[in-house]
Amino acid sequence: MVKNETYRSPQKRRSLVYGISALIGLVLLYLSFDIVPLDERAETTAGEDVAEMVAVYFEETLPAVMLDAPQPCGLLKTLETEDSNGWEKYGQQTAIGNRYYFLISGQGQVNTVEDDFITVTFGTGEAQCTFRISTVYIFGNEIRDASGKLQLKEVGSLPTFNSLSESINERVRKQVVAPFLKSVKEGKTIQVQGAFALNRRLGWDPDVEIKPIQLQFKD
Repeated sequence: MVKNETYRSPQKRRSLVYGISALIGLVLLYLSFDIVPLDERAETTAGEDVAEMVAVYFEETLPAVMLDAPQPCGLLKTLETEDSNGWEKYGQQTAIGNRYYFLISGQGQVNTVEDDFITVTFGTGEAQCTFRISTVYIFGNEIRDASGKLQLKEVGSLPTFNSLSESINERVRKQVVAPFLKSVKEGKTIQVQGAFALNRRLGWDPDVEIKPIQLQFKD
C-alpha cells in the first residue's frame, strides 16, 4: 500500500520542505546572474582594447610622429629620383617586399571638390605639386602602417591588427572627413596630414590618393 503524504513523519516533511526551498533559492540565484557566453565576453574585451589603442594612436602617437613628416612636394621629388634613399628614409614596411607606406604633412589650396576626393595643390612655382585626397574610399592599412608605430608582433593577433585598421579608418571618415566636407570649397587653404602607399618596383604613381589623418582649414 502506497503511503499518503499525510502520514509522513514531521521530520521527513520538514526535510522535504527545506530541500524544496533550497532548490527554489538556487534557481532564483541562478536567474539573478547575467549569463554571458565566454566568446561574447572575449569580443567585448577585444573591442574595448581596440578602441583604447585607436584613441592613443590619434591623440598621442600620430601627433608626435607627424612632427617629422615630410612636405608633400619634397617627398614627391625624392621618390621620383632614381635610386633615391627616400624610400628607406621616409617609408615604412610591414613585411619583406616592395610596398612602402608614407606620411605627409603640408599646407595647400583646394583646387577641386569631386564626389569621392578633393585635389589640393601644395607649394609654389616650380616646386608646386598636386595630390588627390580621399574623402569616401578610406579603407586599407595606410594610416595604420605609415607611422611604423603599430606592429603585429606588439598587437598580438591578426584579427585585432585588422580591427585596428577598420577602427582607424572609421574614425577618420566620421570625425575628420564628415565635418570637413560640410565646409570645403574650391580655393580654401587647408592643412593636410595623411598617408599613402606605393610599390617601389613600380615607382611613383601619379594617381595615388592620400588617406587623410587631419584636414584643417587655415582661412
